[in-house]
Amino acid sequence: MKAPPRVPSDREVPGAVRDLMRQLSPDALETLQTIAQLRHSSPEGVLEEVLRRYLAAELPLSAIEDRISRLR
Repeated sequence: MKAPPRVPSDREVPGAVRDLMRQLSPDALETLQTIAQLRHSSPEGVLEEVLRRYLAAELPLSAIEDRISRLR
């Protein structure tokens, strides 16, 4: 039987990525680990890349600027 995918510790990954990884299904974590091995990267790095690409493709710049302005 295969060991369950490992969720990174607090010291290894920034909070938002770590929190998101804790919510992923075991299948999603296993997929991230497989892709990471193929790319000689970390699962966290793969997830960050996926999120960056998704945000760039799906969110209009005006929505991002609006969120930034609300930080003030």
